[in-house]
Amino acid sequence: MSVDALEKTYARLKTLGYRLTDQRKEILKVLGQAPGPLTAQEVQTLVSQQLPQVSLDTVYRNLALLGELGIVQQGYLGDRVARFALQTGQEHHHHLVCVRCGQLRQVDLCPMEELAARLKEEWDFYVTGHSFQVYGFCKECR
Repeated sequence: MSVDALEKTYARLKTLGYRLTDQRKEILKVLGQAPGPLTAQEVQTLVSQQLPQVSLDTVYRNLALLGELGIVQQGYLGDRVARFALQTGQEHHHHLVCVRCGQLRQVDLCPMEELAARLKEEWDFYVTGHSFQVYGFCKECR
């Protein structure tokens, strides 16, 4: 992620009324530089290189907050371990996940609009967020 895009992410956090603490700034920087989604433990390991006092609990709390704010997306690969990625301002998207090699492929379609309308109508349930990933085998692993 470019420095400009990272600065925009920092500004967005401030606009939403949250402080840009050293921990949040470093977590966002780590996620912005990552080649793919990271586990909370991986984020903590990388953040602690700059901020040795950062605990795993602090990382989890910040990732949860950033997820609620739509700045970070949480997903799961074939091993069902939560991984986190910085939202890059792209349109809403989901992923295809290869359960053998872990490759993530972005999918720009979303089946939730129709489903959310149906859930509202039939169950009076208002969807505030969702995660959608399809697991299978990529072309190379079949």
